[in-house]
Amino acid sequence: MKLRIVTLFLLTLTFAKAQVKIDGYAFESGNRGYLNQVQIDVINLNTKQLVATVFSDMDGHFIAELPTSGMYNVVASKELFHTKELEVEVGSKTTFIKMEMKRAPGYIFEITLANKRDDDNLVVDAIKGALIEVYNNTTKKEVLVLKDHPEPDFQVKLNKGNHYTILIRKEGYLAKRMEAFVDVEGCILCFEGIGQLQPGVSDNLTEGNEMGTLLANVELDRLFQGKKMTIENIYYDFNKANIRPDAAVELDKVITFLKDNPRLTVQLGSHTDARGKENQNMKLSERRAKSAANYLINQGNLDKSRIYYKGFGESQIINRCQNGVDCTDEEHEENRRTELEIINIADEDVFKSLAQMKKDEQMEALILELTNQEIVEVPVKEIKEESKNLEATKNEKEKMDEEPFFEDNNVSEETVIENSNVTEDIMFEDHDVLEETVIESKNRVESVDVEEAKFEKMVSQTIEESEIKKNELLNGHKIVIHFTNIPLQETHEIFKKHNDVSTFITKNKNILYLVGQFETKIEANAYLEGIIKKDYPNAYVASFENGKRIRD
Repeated sequence: MKLRIVTLFLLTLTFAKAQVKIDGYAFESGNRGYLNQVQIDVINLNTKQLVATVFSDMDGHFIAELPTSGMYNVVASKELFHTKELEVEVGSKTTFIKMEMKRAPGYIFEITLANKRDDDNLVVDAIKGALIEVYNNTTKKEVLVLKDHPEPDFQVKLNKGNHYTILIRKEGYLAKRMEAFVDVEGCILCFEGIGQLQPGVSDNLTEGNEMGTLLANVELDRLFQGKKMTIENIYYDFNKANIRPDAAVELDKVITFLKDNPRLTVQLGSHTDARGKENQNMKLSERRAKSAANYLINQGNLDKSRIYYKGFGESQIINRCQNGVDCTDEEHEENRRTELEIINIADEDVFKSLAQMKKDEQMEALILELTNQEIVEVPVKEIKEESKNLEATKNEKEKMDEEPFFEDNNVSEETVIENSNVTEDIMFEDHDVLEETVIESKNRVESVDVEEAKFEKMVSQTIEESEIKKNELLNGHKIVIHFTNIPLQETHEIFKKHNDVSTFITKNKNILYLVGQFETKIEANAYLEGIIKKDYPNAYVASFENGKRIRD
């Protein structure tokens, strides 16, 4: 009998408990429809404790069961909407409520994926099963990941004042990256990779462009060996092969493209205009292609074996400007172009998520910042105008001890000597791509006046007093980023990039330019591989003790 009474009592409590609940709907103000996936948090006003969290369904409906009756605070939240709070007294029966929510400034971006069309009149197939990732660069958070997305369309919620990266990947297609700037630097909604949306382009924007829904069709390019793509705006000055600032901006986009598509091996093809001799144009195009390839490898820290180059000279003119035709400079410039061709697609792909790619970038930036804070700056002092003759000969053992060396690749440091007569090219691994010698101004000595030439001649001989003052300050492990037998001027690029440059003068009177200060060689090598080699592919670690170079 007692057992029956206890059981009946417990059933009564369970039934009573089930009746203490909040039943409600969430909808957008202005009768614009019910809202799904609204988070409903219920907080006991007496204890200040969270007692329930539920989400609205596709019809905006939600039910929150509560432990007891009493006063509660109901909080409704959803991205792109203002948070809604409502105090509710819950009795022994069901309490019905309505949560009216107002849109916050921001946008819903609806994207539909399809094959890239060659003709606007063609009907193309939609693309399903893609990997879709969205990363908020402002908050440094991953906001959306859809793996093998079963539909060709998806939504991205974009809050004002944020910069987003959207990366779409699908087997058999080139990866598609888009950058969205939402009310940043004057852009209402600006995209890189789609175009630009400004006021007036969509009827779905509200007055004042504070919120709205925007639509876009994003086309994915099919991936196949032999595919060619013109790299826009990679132009060269007449008869020159150096990378112009405007070309560098476009090549940086190619670096991102190659990182987003790590399976690809590509060839850079360079073309000249028809002016000048045919054989000279062919050589010039080779230099231009090599210059572009080196930029990608050095600035992007890309594997050399992934990038080939080839010069085509004037053999593939794309407009009327053949030999003997009078054309404007702008018309000739169209032919001075660079094309990217896919020559191999690896079977296996080393997958890395967008969030991990972003974290790697942030870590590299953090390492650089921390390292620079710990570095003790050793300024380059002016070398006195005194000199003495060097010894006529040195034995082979002394030469080996005095000359710097590259530890990770058998590349001679002569490749980075300014004003030297070294012209030997560094061979790329596994193919005939040549790495351009890092010489910023090979003929600079010819352009300086007589007094500067005399000064540089005396400096190249150096003096023991200056050598002692510089070298005695060095201890620990540093990174050699430049090697020369003639001192660099203060306007040189490395002094603009680094505020911690120190020098070491070898017994052969050559000058090493150093950055960094590390207690262990492991730390130095990590910084070298992660940061420095992007800008200085021939850099290496050097160790010092009481101003003397030491070998392991």
